[in-house]
Amino acid sequence: MFSYNVTSLTDSMRKALNRERENVGRSVYADRVRQILKHSDATDVLRHLKSSYARKDEGELPEELRWHDVAHKALNELAKSQKVVVLSHTEIKSRPELVEDLKQDGYRIDLVDDRGKQRADDQARQGNAPFHTLPTWIQSVNDSFEYRFVDEDQLTQDEISVWRRRDQILGLVGANRNEALRILVSETMRTSQDDTDGAWDRNLRAIVVKRTQLRSLQAFAGTLLHEVGHAITGTVDCTRSFENVLTEYLGRISARTLLTAAPNVTESNSQVNSQIARPSPKPPIVIKGIEFIPVESSAVAGVAYEDTTQTLYVAMKKGLRYMLSAVPKEVYIAFLNAESKGRYLPILFNGYRYQQMK
Repeated sequence: MFSYNVTSLTDSMRKALNRERENVGRSVYADRVRQILKHSDATDVLRHLKSSYARKDEGELPEELRWHDVAHKALNELAKSQKVVVLSHTEIKSRPELVEDLKQDGYRIDLVDDRGKQRADDQARQGNAPFHTLPTWIQSVNDSFEYRFVDEDQLTQDEISVWRRRDQILGLVGANRNEALRILVSETMRTSQDDTDGAWDRNLRAIVVKRTQLRSLQAFAGTLLHEVGHAITGTVDCTRSFENVLTEYLGRISARTLLTAAPNVTESNSQVNSQIARPSPKPPIVIKGIEFIPVESSAVAGVAYEDTTQTLYVAMKKGLRYMLSAVPKEVYIAFLNAESKGRYLPILFNGYRYQQMK
């Protein structure tokens, strides 16, 4: 990176020169060069350190920047002109969703080894780092949220019509609004950027939805269910775990839609109740205290349903019995009225949590 004219010799350098004056290796000068770079505040030196360090991801890493103390100095220079977050390879592997979040916030990710990460963490704890480490960046994101909450009586009539569908939306995935899962509306979200539509705020123990999402039922429902996934499961964006949660939600919603679209089932609950398939003349099947309604099916022997817990029980003709959780009543009614119950079983099992009963 630089050429050096070393005029002040150390004892080790003198010994090496005494042994061989013409073919002295670079290692002899390494310590002196390192000290020069560490303590230099010359503008040209700092500029070269910064520009060379900025290109390290391209594989162009000068020998001088392989020294941790010099590399750390170059990092500080780079962070004075760019938004930088220092991460270790371990942190990236455990939190892959950070890459997209950091890019959206305009940060450059500086990957360092454990020794470099320790230096960065130590400086960050002292409070004089021009860069962020993972803990300080997370804190800065949390600090960037500034809510201006909106009460229902401040909403427009159109917004209220969307807002009041929240319990129905939660019911699509078997969730319920309670003290542990509050839903709030805010005029603002993050002060640093305005593209955040919702958040699960662990400190408030609440889902906060930006008011603009109330402009349409689709936008509100999408944001609400996204944040419900975070709140209930604790998973984070851009992870396989969260993808599995969203897949489960899609399955539940699809099952509900398909089942309620069964033949001879109308949209009105009162109409549906009046059109429930007539019970079989056969007596109920009682198994371990559960009274199953016999049904006409080549696969299903009977079904039972508990209103209070939204639990659906299915008894198969081969003797197996299943318990499905958080099944809305209209789905149960649609299943009961379906001409082919065997056809809907895979949809039920894919859409709702179930377990085989003993």
